[in-house]
Amino acid sequence: MAEPVINAGDVGGAVEVDLSQGHWYVFTLQDNVEVDLFNEREGARYLFFVYSNGNFAVNAMRLVSGKNIYSVGGTLPNPANNAWNLYEGMVINGGMVLTEIDNFAPIP
Repeated sequence: MAEPVINAGDVGGAVEVDLSQGHWYVFTLQDNVEVDLFNEREGARYLFFVYSNGNFAVNAMRLVSGKNIYSVGGTLPNPANNAWNLYEGMVINGGMVLTEIDNFAPIP
């Protein structure tokens, strides 16, 4: 059975993501964002496909539960501009481990 993809559309400013809605999310940044994630589940894997429609940043990402989000170097990676980017979050021991792969482009 295919996993539903939640298309959040164009976003900017404060963004709330209810992780109980699914595991795959698509966003297009129209401005800088701060993301609050809630209803995460232990052991779940979440994919966030982000298109930065310009020089926009993900300024903050938080779990509303107050648990930590961990990333390489302890910093939040920003998406490449005018490109698709993938953030993968896995919930382990209540916190989220976040990785980012950026600058996806079409294959000619």
